[in-house]
Amino acid sequence: MATGFALRHWAAWAPGLERREDWLAWAMAPFRPAGEAAPAVRDMPAMLRRRADRLGRMALAVLYQGSCPGAPIVYCSRYGELERVARLLEELAATGSVSPQGFSVSVHNAIAGLYSIATHGRENVQSLAAAEATPLAGLADAAGLLADGAECVRLVLCEEPLPTVFASFAEPTDAPYAVLLELAPGNAFRFDWTAAPAPAQAPTLPPALAVLQFLLSDASAATIVAGRQAGRLARGS
Repeated sequence: MATGFALRHWAAWAPGLERREDWLAWAMAPFRPAGEAAPAVRDMPAMLRRRADRLGRMALAVLYQGSCPGAPIVYCSRYGELERVARLLEELAATGSVSPQGFSVSVHNAIAGLYSIATHGRENVQSLAAAEATPLAGLADAAGLLADGAECVRLVLCEEPLPTVFASFAEPTDAPYAVLLELAPGNAFRFDWTAAPAPAQAPTLPPALAVLQFLLSDASAATIVAGRQAGRLARGS
């Protein structure tokens, strides 16, 4: 069954795409972001900011641009801060133990937790990982919260390329980015799961950025392919 929502606000960050104007231009001619840059996240206290690696900083950068503080957060990342996990595994192999502080921020909900601590928030926070379909699962989960009465849901979609040790598992569309979609009740857009088509060519954008590109475009509908899953986004009447 299709679910409806309105897009109340959005924000995004990627290397070379740091301003809203950059993303609006990108939506007209989208490409896969690349680079090693990370946002400064100056709004967060330095003691907490230092605990976040690049993926976390990108997610925090877009959360701090939000317009509905206190709204539920659905934090979505397929792998989370895997660069940190790789370092912990190397430490474990070399010494037989890991840093408790390093481990504490390696869990999947750590970044949203750091944000809640920094902002003294008590909002509902959910953390999702659903393989390639993680962004679509996030949309479905956010729509469920709206149907349950939430006035706004902050959906965070973020990823970065895999560390070298896991390079054999990389996808051609891997890229560093973070996207915040603040969804509200409404029917401006409709989302539904659909059968994944056999594409004539491989997708060039990560699913999350394909979602953002559709929302910022004038297209009437789009099928977002995410591995063996797919979702259909359409503008409402």
